[in-house]
Amino acid sequence: MHLSREQWLIKFTDPLEWPQNQYFQLLMDKAWQLNVELRSSKIHELWYYRPESRTIFVWEPDLTNEPLTYLVTIFAHELGHVKDFDRNPEFITRTRDLHYSDVPWDIEFSAFLTGYQIIQEAGIPLKPEAYAFFISPPMQQQVLEAILGKEEKAESA
Repeated sequence: MHLSREQWLIKFTDPLEWPQNQYFQLLMDKAWQLNVELRSSKIHELWYYRPESRTIFVWEPDLTNEPLTYLVTIFAHELGHVKDFDRNPEFITRTRDLHYSDVPWDIEFSAFLTGYQIIQEAGIPLKPEAYAFFISPPMQQQVLEAILGKEEKAESA
């Protein structure tokens, strides 16, 4: 049974100061559609996804202290993990016993690309350069090149 968005907010999200911005709310809608829980992170400054519980953990101070572009980027990235883990169940086995800082590069890279795809599908007007701005190098450049390469292919098709 799929809950209404209001029921989901009450049952599966912690009462955090979620930004009321329309673009952030589009990502909240995506989390609801994916049937993901949103909980407060206890790990300092870390957002992360736990596939076994379908939970994205959010570093609460970011919601009021960080710019919207950062929030959209990090939230989309975590939603990217949700979609990637759904499509690639072997990711669960590969990451089950790893520390969050040891998630393989290809899984992180894929989540950034899938996250940007989620942003585009939601109609959020975020340029690739703005999305990549908050990604740490060298991943930043590789994500940007991959996104720009996909856009160039789409334009020439």
